[in-house]
Amino acid sequence: MTKGANENREPLAPFNQAEPFELAALAVLLSKGEDPAEHLQAAASPWAEAYQYREDLRHLYWGQEYKAIAKFTPPVRSVGMSEEFMDVKTACAKYSWGQRHLRDFFSELKDYGLALGTRPNSERLKQSVVGTVSLMVQHQSPTIDRLVLRIEEELKKRLLSLHDAFESNKLEKFASDRTLDAKIAAVAMFLEREENAQRTGLPRYQDFLRFVFDGSRTPDALRSTSASVLSFNYDRLFEAAFTDYFALPSSVDCYGKDWLNSGLDLLGKRPNDIAAHRFCFLKLHGTAATWVAEQDGEPRYACTPLHTSNLVIDDSFFWPPGRKPSPMPHENPEPLIVFPNEKDRAREGGTSFVFDEYIRAVWNHAEKLVSDAKEIWVIGYSFDPNDRKSIMDLLEGSPAAEIIIQNPSAEGIINELSLRYPGLATRLRPLRNPF
Repeated sequence: MTKGANENREPLAPFNQAEPFELAALAVLLSKGEDPAEHLQAAASPWAEAYQYREDLRHLYWGQEYKAIAKFTPPVRSVGMSEEFMDVKTACAKYSWGQRHLRDFFSELKDYGLALGTRPNSERLKQSVVGTVSLMVQHQSPTIDRLVLRIEEELKKRLLSLHDAFESNKLEKFASDRTLDAKIAAVAMFLEREENAQRTGLPRYQDFLRFVFDGSRTPDALRSTSASVLSFNYDRLFEAAFTDYFALPSSVDCYGKDWLNSGLDLLGKRPNDIAAHRFCFLKLHGTAATWVAEQDGEPRYACTPLHTSNLVIDDSFFWPPGRKPSPMPHENPEPLIVFPNEKDRAREGGTSFVFDEYIRAVWNHAEKLVSDAKEIWVIGYSFDPNDRKSIMDLLEGSPAAEIIIQNPSAEGIINELSLRYPGLATRLRPLRNPF
């Protein structure tokens, strides 16, 4: 939100407090649904080599190649700031790492794929979800963002050894199809969660909106507030809470200039200018349930309405009967999910993604907001190395703003950021409250 950037993705485990995180995460991936504690020994060998060097540890977790070494048995050494010794059970107890907390996204996606096996008209969707889960295991990537980065890295590496155009095109199509599968899997699971989450009334989001708009629920609040919200989330929970907060009817385009001011005109099915000097909500990685395709040489956008009760997520949702696929991939609607590596390439201008115009406009406006901000709140963001450079570039573009890190692990995050980005150290403030 500027005030600061809002992200409600809960990290798999506390970041940089104690770092048996990676060991536990590797055990989870090796467990394939069984008790991760039974797989700690198998995970310990590759982990042991990495922990000797702090950066090597992170490279291992983010998916770099590594080789197994001699068997290593806990107790393990943390590489947190205190450099303390503890075994994994102690670390789990000390930092409240429940099994579900560690396995959150990966296990839920895996279980979702299994559930699709019993649903009618879901075979293609199941293939996308199960295929994505299988690749996450293969590449030891606990999040989809990191999986897609690994797919891109593997593609680049293999293309270097190919000199046949047909084989290169086939490999590029395979990578593109797997990335699309990952987007479909993410959208499906977020939408499956959405209706249940909305039934709760989203009280934390409602409290946040009261804070942003000083309790006002009139359109004037959108013009008078000095705050804007930048989100790295794919889900639509903020939007759902926003439409409830302002009591917007379903016929209103909440993303338009008059409301969220998000750079989209969904009634006109096109990108829109972001109005200055008023509230805006910018989704820096796109959003679930919004679709983009090229029509007549222009990008066109569509959105599944919010608050749709009894929404059926199956093959017909993603591949409607009667819609004839185009032989040109960019003419087929795909989710407006922009993975970090895609966003980086789009901003550099070297791509022809259908969403290029939108993502560049959103990031350009975000840079202006942050550069003018007097106070920035970074809420719930774990500074994942997979996308850390982008947010740090934003923060370093703000010459004087105080930066509040709101996170249960705020002190640890600030300690690391202060070491890596000493120019920001005096402006970082911790707030340990969860979102």
